[in-house]
This record gives sequence, C-alpha cells and structure tokens, in this order.
Amino acid sequence: LRQILLSTVFKDMETHRQHLVVCLMVALWALLAGGCEHLGAFRAEQQTLKALRSPRPAERRQALARLPRGAVTPAVREAVEQVMRTDVDPGTRGLAAQALGRAGRAQAVEQLRLSAQQDTSWAVRRQALRALVLILGARACADIESSMAKDPDPTVRAEAISLAAQSLEPPQAARLIVEGLRDAAAVVRLSAYTWLREILGAEGISLEDYARWKQAIEQAKKFRDVRRKPAGSRPRGGQPRKP
Repeated sequence: LRQILLSTVFKDMETHRQHLVVCLMVALWALLAGGCEHLGAFRAEQQTLKALRSPRPAERRQALARLPRGAVTPAVREAVEQVMRTDVDPGTRGLAAQALGRAGRAQAVEQLRLSAQQDTSWAVRRQALRALVLILGARACADIESSMAKDPDPTVRAEAISLAAQSLEPPQAARLIVEGLRDAAAVVRLSAYTWLREILGAEGISLEDYARWKQAIEQAKKFRDVRRKPAGSRPRGGQPRKP
C-alpha cells in the first residue's frame, strides 16, 4: 500500500511538473513575441523620426507621405509639427498638414490653426484648414469662418466655402456661405453661389440677390445634406459640378 501511494504521488508530481513546464514555455513565447513586436514598433518609429529630421527634402517628403492613418506616436506627431513650423519648402509643409489630418490627433489642432492663419503659402494654409476639418468636423466652424473672413488668397476662401458646405450642419453652412456672395473675388462668389444651390436647391435666384438667398435659407423646411457621399470619402474641397 505504501508503495502504491508513493507511486501515485510521484506520478502526480510528474504530471504537475510537465504542466508547469508547458505553462512556462507558453509564457516565455508570449513574452518574446510581445518584446519583438514592441522592438519592431520602436525601430519603425526611430526610422521615421530620422527621416523627418533628415537634411534631405526628398526623405522628409517620403516620410510624411508614408505615415499611416491614425497610427502616429506623440514623438512622430511632434516631429511632423516641427516640419510644419520650420521647413523652408511649402510643399513639404503641406504634406505635413496632410499627415496631421490623417493622424486625427486633437493635440495637433493648435499647430494646424497657427499654420492655417499665418503660413506664408496659400497652399499650406489651405491644407491646414482641410486637416482641421478632418480632425474636428463641425467643430471647425470658427476656423472655416476665420479663413473666409481673413485669408488674403481667394483660393483659400473658396476652399473654406467648400469645406463649410461639406462638413457643417446645412443651416450653419448656408449662413456662412451666403456671406461669400459678397466676396470681392469672382471665384469665391461663384463657389458660394454653386454650393448654395447645391444645399438649398433654390432656382432662379441671381448671384448677388443676398436678400432672397437669406429668405430662402429662413424658409427652407428641409436641407439636403451634401455630405452623404460614398463610404470612405473625405472633404476634398473645390466646387461641386455646376447644375
């Protein structure tokens, strides 16, 4: 009986030992796999940072173009913002604005607003405004209104009208866009007129009849939402096709 009991105990101990070895191997594998994954992400981040800080413009542009949507670490975001602040090439600064918009990080809003208001290139200001709309959506109303009222370039003002039509609530968008009918630049007035017809569906109102446009806005029972587009589409700016 004693031998049987000892044999049973030893068998149980061996079984537990085998189970323990298996558990340890699984845990070690998981630890190694996680470590390799983190190491790979760290190396990718370091390569991206090196490219963004490169003295070669082509490398900086390639790094910005390769940044994935959404997956941007704080260090990379700060490096992209640094490019927006200091890069001498407007095209590269514009790519940086696009990258921040794709990343969708609220922490980038301050730099994007600064660029949308103060960058010397109209193309960069336009890209920064687009990025703000991608990140904030309808909350970018004040930024859109600021560009419409203050930007010296008519191309940016026309872009602001298009973004308002595509990202703001229709009554709010119409209120802002109707002000574009008073713009000194013909391209801005045309954009405002075309988008108002798109939103309100109003026919037969002349381009400069502000009173009738405002009346149409006040009387409109139902606004068409021009943002209902195929899945995955984004505000691209520009004017809609003429009706």
